[in-house]
Amino acid sequence: MNVLHFATREYRLRARALGPESPVARIKSGVNRDQEKIHSPTATHGFCLGCVPRLSDPRVVGYGLAMIRAFLLAFAGLVAAVAAVPDSVVAPARAEQVKPFAISEATIVTASGNRYPFQVELARTPDERAQGLQGRKVLAADAGMLFEFTPPQPVAMWMKDTHVSLDMIFITADGRIVNIARDTTPRSLAVLESAAPVRGVLEVRAGTTARLGIGPGDRVVHKIFE
Repeated sequence: MNVLHFATREYRLRARALGPESPVARIKSGVNRDQEKIHSPTATHGFCLGCVPRLSDPRVVGYGLAMIRAFLLAFAGLVAAVAAVPDSVVAPARAEQVKPFAISEATIVTASGNRYPFQVELARTPDERAQGLQGRKVLAADAGMLFEFTPPQPVAMWMKDTHVSLDMIFITADGRIVNIARDTTPRSLAVLESAAPVRGVLEVRAGTTARLGIGPGDRVVHKIFE
């Protein structure tokens, strides 16, 4: 249905509903309140393009107000629908904005000579260290994140916005483990400090160090400790 045909059909329906004396009916028939007949060469399918209803007619004003009210209600409904979209729908878009971390291998060597390799993401810049493992819901048993600090310094960590319980392994410049914060509490703001200045902090899944028998004095092999 084209625009002109639609408009013609609408005017016919309104003329029938409002009666023969309505402004819409007069337009359809070509009769104007101030003129007996209007003959327009542009009239098509009974719709006079040159005829306009009297704006002072209360029925025309009422129809216009009704249309405005309907538009405002529809717009309000659209705004409410957009506001009701849960954060879970928008989260993936935010996650895509986080730059991927570089990945390398770090190996923990225990006093008994056991070697346990981990695929670790490297957090080297201030922004990367601030992001850390925030927002993660799972962490593989052989995965982790290695935070690098230059120069070696006392370090304090926390679990803000981190949903996975962790073991935090604090490591000196020569790769020696000085202390471990085990089974951290997700989303906790408690401060977890290194026992000495450290070059790195390795975060792995909670329970890993107890399961593998890893403790202070063991060593971590990675290029940042060479």
